[in-house]
Amino acid sequence: MKNNKVEVKAMIYRGLLTLAQLMTVKCYAQSTDVFTKDLSDLSKKTCIQLSSEFKLCSIGSIS
Repeated sequence: MKNNKVEVKAMIYRGLLTLAQLMTVKCYAQSTDVFTKDLSDLSKKTCIQLSSEFKLCSIGSIS
């Protein structure tokens, strides 16, 4: 039973994390070009195109 509780907590955490990412993306969706230009001088940026409106961007290196 303990393992199940841990798994459920992990699932909820991942769900909240994904929701937070989507909310952040939604904020920048309309000004993606400006957002990308502002970050161009930072380290590598990796973007995942979720749909025509949404992009998930991660700034920095991904190991």
